[in-house]
Amino acid sequence: TFQTEKMLLEYCGVGGTMDTQVLSFQRLAWRVLQETGGGIRPVINDQGKSLVLRLLLEQNSPKLKAFRRVMEKPGFLAKLRECLAEFKIYQVPGEKLRQCLQELAGEENEDLQAKLEDLLLIYTAYQQYISSKYLDSDDYLQLLAEKLHSAPLLNGAEVWIDGFYGFTPSELEVLRELMIKVPQVNICLSIDPGCLKRRLEETDLFFPPWDTYQRLLYIAQEV
Repeated sequence: TFQTEKMLLEYCGVGGTMDTQVLSFQRLAWRVLQETGGGIRPVINDQGKSLVLRLLLEQNSPKLKAFRRVMEKPGFLAKLRECLAEFKIYQVPGEKLRQCLQELAGEENEDLQAKLEDLLLIYTAYQQYISSKYLDSDDYLQLLAEKLHSAPLLNGAEVWIDGFYGFTPSELEVLRELMIKVPQVNICLSIDPGCLKRRLEETDLFFPPWDTYQRLLYIAQEV
């Protein structure tokens, strides 16, 4: 963001500005939570998450089916931590895992079912453990979407978003709330304007930004 601020000042030909800020999604979340009171709990970092997951694995060891054989292997905790982070970023709740398990019932894929059961067990235990003690940085965007409407920082603001070719579901939810909150949201995408008038195949060079454009257009029409 610092480099972007520097480029913006050079483009505008000014030495500084008081009413323009360059923020990442995470930094915007931090600012909004500071204003709205949603960031009171201490933030748990990756090392803290690993310690909590280690504790939960040991406590639930008798119930584990697949993870009990690999929980002591180097790198397992990091992979498990990354997996839970992706669940949050891509808005995969425990109920979705439970639904997948129900769909797999009766199929001859015991290894997959065992892994999903262990993931659901640890995911649920982790959420319960941190709920009243810590704030997971992977929950920042969800909290941002919830608190954004009451943030004075954004009152009357014009928002420009650049440097993305796609957004996660959590980021799209934030963009939805931004479109409701502020008078104008401008989103820049790197795409040939002619591509916007036709449907692209997944193999097309511009498919990722085109798909993002379609998602944003749908959200804008909804709000």
